[in-house]
Amino acid sequence: MKNILITVSSFSARCVTGCKLLRDNQFNLIFKNNITHLIQSEPDDVRESIDAVIAGTDCYDASVFSLLPKLKIISRFGTGIDNIDIEAAKKAGIVVNNARGLNANAVAEFIIGLIFSGLRNIPGNHMDMQNGYWGYSLGNELNSKRVGLLGFGNIAKTLVKRLSGFDIEILAYDKFPDHEMADKMAVKFVSIDDIFMQSNVIIVLLPYTPSLENFISHKYLSMMRNGALLINAARGKLIDERALLQVTDERNVHSALDVFQHEPLPQFSPLLHSRNIITTPHIAAATVESYHQTGIHAAKSVIDFFAGKAIENICNE
Repeated sequence: MKNILITVSSFSARCVTGCKLLRDNQFNLIFKNNITHLIQSEPDDVRESIDAVIAGTDCYDASVFSLLPKLKIISRFGTGIDNIDIEAAKKAGIVVNNARGLNANAVAEFIIGLIFSGLRNIPGNHMDMQNGYWGYSLGNELNSKRVGLLGFGNIAKTLVKRLSGFDIEILAYDKFPDHEMADKMAVKFVSIDDIFMQSNVIIVLLPYTPSLENFISHKYLSMMRNGALLINAARGKLIDERALLQVTDERNVHSALDVFQHEPLPQFSPLLHSRNIITTPHIAAATVESYHQTGIHAAKSVIDFFAGKAIENICNE
């Protein structure tokens, strides 16, 4: 029997099928909040017996790998792998894969929700009613607007499909543009400057790397059109939050953020107290359907790996 560490919150309740697959294939499931919790709470023999990890957002680097001598595979429960040192894993002989594409529909639908919440100020009007104020502010319609996508991967392409019923123009920027798919979807590739200067709604979907920290800086934020809406459903570190607060305070621009530089977001964060900023706690991919599919994918990845079968979405080949 092999031991698998699972650091995904509520995996046992939300990924029942994945748990059953693992147990049926003779895996012993060890649930912890994160890898640090395992190291601090369990004796050395338990830590040293870990063969596989289904990882949440906790961090894995060379120092962690040195404490897990039997570890052979990390299956990331999600798409982002910025919490895993890929090169260190490769040197340690550890395979890393992720669930790329499986949460695309969940995130795309959530982004559409944020678009309308932002354009119509739904949260602000709700708060006004809670405070006894019956009034309204004029919102904006999505129809005939221009949507700019920073990144044109799986989520962006799914989002374009979901937005196809609206009479809108879609612009995109991507370091490695998929021109064939863009042509089919009537998406126009432009520069980053053009995304910020021309779009009514800007959606951040870039993958995070350390070189992109605070990439969306005051330079770009100050280019936003009057009344524009910025949505971030990628990684919080992509945006300079201080610059965003400054631009939001000085101009008529809005944002909707599902991710932040530091998570959980501190209660005293000024991002929580700006009327022009909508905040949600990193839940774009959190649906019953997405968790079910991702749980099965992660479980099968681990099972197939130890059975000597090929697995999908390897990140450090």
